[in-house]
Amino acid sequence: MLPRWRDVPLQAITHADVVAWAADLRTVVGESMTRQAVDILGQCLALAVRHGRLVRNVADGVKRPKPERGRQRFLTHAEVAKLAAECLPPYDLLVRVLA
Repeated sequence: MLPRWRDVPLQAITHADVVAWAADLRTVVGESMTRQAVDILGQCLALAVRHGRLVRNVADGVKRPKPERGRQRFLTHAEVAKLAAECLPPYDLLVRVLA
């Protein structure tokens, strides 16, 4: 965030600036980091609004990349048995029941 916003006064930041920054950032660091960066900027601007330094949060409404759902992996019966064998009673039973 600092390379882009370090020397920019809060009142000079526009919604269009944030949208353009997010689009540029997405090509450099990827979707996950872009989402986090836009969230952090939005939180900083929300704090500025709360403290009376800004009238509104210009980051509100900026579209952020949606998180991709990771691939789910389930333990096999053998893996559950191995995990349960490593646990002390009664947790071994708990692992089996939860699996």
